[in-house]
Amino acid sequence: AKQTVSENGTYQFRVTDAAGNMTSKSIKITNIDKVAPTLEITGYSGTWTNENIVLTATADEGTIEYFDGTEWIVGDSLTVSENGTYQFRVTDKAGNITEKSVVVDKIDKVAPTMAISANTTAWTNQDVILTAAVSDGFVEFYNGTEWIAGAKQTVSENGTYQFRVTDAAGNMTSK
Repeated sequence: AKQTVSENGTYQFRVTDAAGNMTSKSIKITNIDKVAPTLEITGYSGTWTNENIVLTATADEGTIEYFDGTEWIVGDSLTVSENGTYQFRVTDKAGNITEKSVVVDKIDKVAPTMAISANTTAWTNQDVILTAAVSDGFVEFYNGTEWIAGAKQTVSENGTYQFRVTDAAGNMTSK
């Protein structure tokens, strides 16, 4: 006789022959697993950085893999150097699979651009206004003793002046 069971447990079978003799046997089933493993991915905080990020996957059971863009690789840690969607999965002994992905969107390894201009380059007996035009970031001007905020500064004498711009990831350009 054949019986299909759908959950773990102890099951009894008995057979009786024509003479009334009876035999019973029990079997304990412990290898049914219909619950997918848990999977968590850590390492990306969502804040700007100009560094690589190490993503780490943890699971309550099973084999962890990450997708390298071509194939699944066994491993629970992946170092990423650029923005993108990164996938992990875990497979338990019963073949249950959990997949998760994380979108990394705040890696910036490119320094901001900056151009400095003056309101006049002709000889003048007036103050000159220097303006720093930047692609992104926070602009500062060095006044000779300290850095002060501002993309526009008025100077009253000839000299060499310096601006710097720092973006949210920490990349800096100075001119």
